[in-house]
Amino acid sequence: MSVGNNKLNCQFCQHRIGFLRSVTDNEFCSSEHRNQMLARSSRALRDAGYELYSMEECWNERYVEKLKKRQEQPEITKHASVPGAAFAMACLVGIAMIAALGGRGGGGSFTPSAGPKLGGTQPSYISRFLNMLPSSAPSIAMTETFSTGWKNWEGATRGASGWSFDAGLIRPGDLRLWRNSVDLSNYKFQFEGKIDRRGMSWAFRAPNLDNYYATKINLAGKGNHPEIVRYTVLNGRAGPKQVFPLPISLKASEFFRVDVKVKGQQFVTSIDGRVVDVWNNNQLRAGGVGFFNDKGELSALRWATLAEADTLVEKMKSFLYLSYIIPPPM
Repeated sequence: MSVGNNKLNCQFCQHRIGFLRSVTDNEFCSSEHRNQMLARSSRALRDAGYELYSMEECWNERYVEKLKKRQEQPEITKHASVPGAAFAMACLVGIAMIAALGGRGGGGSFTPSAGPKLGGTQPSYISRFLNMLPSSAPSIAMTETFSTGWKNWEGATRGASGWSFDAGLIRPGDLRLWRNSVDLSNYKFQFEGKIDRRGMSWAFRAPNLDNYYATKINLAGKGNHPEIVRYTVLNGRAGPKQVFPLPISLKASEFFRVDVKVKGQQFVTSIDGRVVDVWNNNQLRAGGVGFFNDKGELSALRWATLAEADTLVEKMKSFLYLSYIIPPPM
């Protein structure tokens, strides 16, 4: 399967990296942008209070800045979007009726969910209505308990490739991808596992075994503190690794839950409900999830789930939010 986009783009501004720059740095178009991206580390997220919120409440930074500017504009400018909002409202009412009559499995709740306040602004009636829509019915939802081994996971070889059973848990070895996930693009990926020695690694947006985004939790980082490591693998070659301190405490052989939200060019990772990393990259547009352990690492998995985010309602919400017609729920 071919990679969706192999062009070298800056991970900070998403602009194309020049040829001369790419010789020495194929991830950032300038040293300034590399330094600014490094400043957005897990520690910076912790200091900003991101871990107080769930993944659903981590909105794209560019949208937040746009929203703040719009709130500072005169009232006449703010009201210019009322016709668009009215049209969108009518569309969403129709979608809600279809979803309710369709009775799709796993329907969402009609109780608005609370979220963080931005600048003290109260949520609009439209935002409250958006939260009331049955948006939690995924078009694809999968659960893996590894009760049948790794037969649903495709690797480079037909053999075990280092994967094994241990007291009802699965221990990954070489990279294997969840076979039914490789054609997906936007999804929520969750799993529960533990690290017995050194670290644990997983992949996402992986169309095949040679192209994917990788994230690792390393228990023995600098000063023996845990770290989160992320990098991109393109055409079988791993790019430079970005290493950030993990703003939470993890202990060897203790189970923890990881949530990864993959949407557009933004990837949000949380551990036990606390956001630890936000990553923006647009080199890979689609692909599934997988697990692997590097040499010397030993980890175990208890279960994994994946739910596609691109339902009809979710697509409509994303369009309205990201086109700034309607503010996100706060």
